[in-house]
Amino acid sequence: MLGIDPTQSFPNAFELWEQVAQGLAHSSSSGPLLWVVEDLHATDEQTLELLNFLGQPVRGLRVSLLLSARPRDARLSERASRLLSRIERDGHSLTLRPLPPAQIKQLAERVLGAGVSNATAQRLTQRTSGNPLFVIECARVLDKRAANAGDLPVTVRDVIAEQLASLPLTTRVALGVGAVLGQDFSAGLAAKLCDSLPARVIDDLAPAVRAGLVVELEPAHFVFHHALAREAVYHGLGAAQRPDLHARAERVLAATQSGDARVLFERAEHALAAATGQNDAHAVALAERAIAVAEASSTFDRAFFLARRAHELCIASGQLATTEQLLRLARLAHSAGLSGEMTRFCEAASDTARVARDALGDAQV
Repeated sequence: MLGIDPTQSFPNAFELWEQVAQGLAHSSSSGPLLWVVEDLHATDEQTLELLNFLGQPVRGLRVSLLLSARPRDARLSERASRLLSRIERDGHSLTLRPLPPAQIKQLAERVLGAGVSNATAQRLTQRTSGNPLFVIECARVLDKRAANAGDLPVTVRDVIAEQLASLPLTTRVALGVGAVLGQDFSAGLAAKLCDSLPARVIDDLAPAVRAGLVVELEPAHFVFHHALAREAVYHGLGAAQRPDLHARAERVLAATQSGDARVLFERAEHALAAATGQNDAHAVALAERAIAVAEASSTFDRAFFLARRAHELCIASGQLATTEQLLRLARLAHSAGLSGEMTRFCEAASDTARVARDALGDAQV
């Protein structure tokens, strides 16, 4: 299109830029020309310098440059960010906003070719924060009859892994600690988990903030930009590393001696995630305390989550669930408005009762 010999050498960059401008002028002499350059956040600084140069020459030509870039990306250096800002000033900028909930539902239904429940649409909204690519990929997981909208699509994991790979090691470590703590976390608590100082954690997270993976909502308090980013970071941790970090988090929270219900809930969740067989009893006991508080405050979704996780832990350790325990889970699921879970545990309780009755009958015979 530009008529430039790729083997030709130029004494300096300016002569190359002039050649590109002349090539555009020649190509547009026979009709309007649209030149599309995508993903500038992943390009080199020399290309950005060329596009900066072309900002003025193309104004006198029948040429339009259509450029796309991600405003926050780990691969963008400070100089590249300045060059992008300069390009933006010379043209017309169109910022794509996150999709609102109604459009997320419509997009998911278009991908699936079927209706999407309001609960599923809400879950997609929470996890993707309106990122169209992530909405599409999460909907495709549903289309493959995955268990639920909570599965992490491989494509999404790869996109986020690519962003993480370009971050410094200290930043990835700080993000991993943050992912264990939850969707939002404080630098002070993260510092205690990795034996560091809050100021050091804040500095370590700065590249992740520039990349748009986390947002500093207020001084020293961070939140992952969307749930999928946190999940990708969390699952990228080693299988042995996750329980260890959860155990540390539970001990740190216990040391605060806070009577706040939220701290108790977080301690129980960390203890359950840290359970490896040796500390199962502690985790289950802590979960029972948290469940009682959750029920008393009508926080039934939290109570059900903790009860189900404790139930799974007991099953994994070889214990058999009783009919009473299963009915309790069904009751909590009903109170939390989870009809599918309620039905599942009611059926499990019925099966358990039937087996017990048959065993009793055989013993009497």
